[in-house]
Amino acid sequence: MNYWRIIRVRFVTILLVFLLTAVTTTVVSFLLPKTYMSMSRISVEKDTSDIAPLNGIQSGATAFDPYFIQTELEVIQSQKVLDKVVSKCRLTNVWKRLNGGKSLTPREARKILKKAIDIRQFRNTSIIELRAYDRKPTEAQEIAQALAEEYQTHRTDAQKKRVEIIDDADLPVQAVRPNIPLNITLGVVAGLILGVGLAFFIEHLDTAIVDAKNLLIKSGFNVSVDDLSTHHLAGGDVAMVATGMIKAKEKNIDLSFDQACALDLQDKGLLEEED
Repeated sequence: MNYWRIIRVRFVTILLVFLLTAVTTTVVSFLLPKTYMSMSRISVEKDTSDIAPLNGIQSGATAFDPYFIQTELEVIQSQKVLDKVVSKCRLTNVWKRLNGGKSLTPREARKILKKAIDIRQFRNTSIIELRAYDRKPTEAQEIAQALAEEYQTHRTDAQKKRVEIIDDADLPVQAVRPNIPLNITLGVVAGLILGVGLAFFIEHLDTAIVDAKNLLIKSGFNVSVDDLSTHHLAGGDVAMVATGMIKAKEKNIDLSFDQACALDLQDKGLLEEED
């Protein structure tokens, strides 16, 4: 198969598919609602015991605890902390747009909030990044800041931990989703792949149909390209149909094109076995 010849012959098809995919992806990317992200950062450490230094035992903030940060990540996303954020940011009313204009219950707002935040450890440090996502930049900033403050309050009241807000949440200027440059790039790549793939599929389709039609014409059959194309698109094997009809004619068996197609779709090996 001459690949470059196929690409040259089907260049218009490839170009149309490429442009359609790329333009559609670009338009959809610009029409999608924008999502903004704001981030606050906190430093979390254990308190140093007053007794440990006297005993010469290393503990508290100086003792390595591999589970400490992971535990705190879960605490930040706990019901008690998130409920305080919901109340402080008035999310039951702010997110009415997500409930058809009706106020949310605190439980519903908390579930949405849990999906709208991303809590992660900054590399291998005791710093935790609190990301909040929302359609409105001001809401994203308020949620990220409130999450840090309410966790700090919760930790101060519940246990003797040291929590410091090292970065306040900033007002996001640029949306993080949709990623328009990435979407356009993916659209261009997908357009090229689909265009080239369709070109080779059409070439294969045309070759199979033309070969089958020529074979049938030489044997005295009058079958249109449209009929062969319909059978091919239905999952049939036009070459098998043509071979079966010719063999049936040689044995003086009356086998019409429709009957041959039906047999081919029912059992693709049946026509080949008619000897």
